[in-house]
Amino acid sequence: MESNSRFYFEPSGVLAEYVEPASGVRREPYVHRCTLHVFEEICHLIDECDTFTLEELVSGRDLANSQAALALRFLHAHGLIEKVHPRRNRRTEDSIHLSAMTCWHALREGASS
Repeated sequence: MESNSRFYFEPSGVLAEYVEPASGVRREPYVHRCTLHVFEEICHLIDECDTFTLEELVSGRDLANSQAALALRFLHAHGLIEKVHPRRNRRTEDSIHLSAMTCWHALREGASS
């Protein structure tokens, strides 16, 4: 499991991820954000799938792709999902919602994992 130190909560309660680009056009650091609503929706959708891609989760839903991608990175960092193919993932537990919410709130409250 990789360190989750790049994840934090903004004062508004939104999950954020600090990104420092290593290369490419965008050279300045930036932040990705994900609301609790999107995070929970992604967790519930994952609980309904054997395997999934980001595109499958957001297809036909009113979910921001960037927020969903951040949710997946957070879940991966906490060992709740794993890659089975470069773009395909699977749950590491029968149901990840409870574990995911525990990780979310632990980080928000400043607990170390």
